[in-house]
Order: sequence, then structure tokens, then C-alpha cells
Amino acid sequence: MSGAASTRPEVIVGEALPGGYRVDRYLASGGFAWIFQARDPRGQTCALKIPYEITRLTLRLFEREIKVMRSLPPSPYRVAYVGDGLTFKGVPFLAMEYVDGPTLRHVLAATPIFSAGFLVAKVQTKYERSEAIVLWQHLWVGIVMAPLAFARSRQ
Repeated sequence: MSGAASTRPEVIVGEALPGGYRVDRYLASGGFAWIFQARDPRGQTCALKIPYEITRLTLRLFEREIKVMRSLPPSPYRVAYVGDGLTFKGVPFLAMEYVDGPTLRHVLAATPIFSAGFLVAKVQTKYERSEAIVLWQHLWVGIVMAPLAFARSRQ
């Protein structure tokens, strides 16, 4: 299997997906996936991650990410797993907690490097090895939302 799920993310906006998810709007793109704001089956806002580059490698990595997210216990230091499934075209998707705010990529761009390193080290110490793998994947593509970690770590 190789190719793209769609040529443009806007094509997915407005779609109802299996499992009761509804795609509301396109938010951003990462290394191989698009992020959308959506509604879960209960009508709650969530973030949907849908790969746009479909290769054996990206599917394997994405399936591993879904498996790890499913298995992690609740944590105030990362977005929560909401669900997963397949689009009508057979492309996997991952539903996660939606956090409104800047991405970590934007926060780090405006932060001195020593502060950014401290933030990453502090957040990483809260994770088990399996959680750290997912955290670093998300840091790499800039999807982890910084306000979530800051707000929850100060409670």
C-alpha cells in the first residue's frame, strides 16, 4: 500500500467517519498526518490525526502510536486517547483530547533554547518508556499542546 489518503485536507472536512466521528475543520499537518478538530460520538470536541502519506512504514508507525496511546493510563502531562478507527477509504485515524492553544512548535520557537530544553526534560521525567516514545513522536511533529502540560503541572 502506498500513496496519499487524499490530496487536500479540506476534502475531509465535513465528513462523518465510522464510529460516529465528524470532522469539523483542518488544523495542521505533521510529518505524515493531518490534524483536524472533530466531534466524537458523544458530541465532544476532539482532535483527529489522519495520515496523508500512506506507506508501509507510516502505517506501521501510526498503528504503533495508536496501540501505545490505547494502553497508556490517564496522565495530566499528555493529551488523552479518545478512540481510533478506519475512514471509509480504510485509512486509520486516531482521536485524541483536543486542547485549544498554540502547538509546542510555536511555543518553542518563541522560547530561549535553555527554557525549551528544561520543559522537555521536565515533561519527559513524568513518562514511562512507552509514553516517552509517543511524546517524542509528538514533539517531533509539533502536535503536543504546551498549555496542557503547563496548566496541569501547576495544579
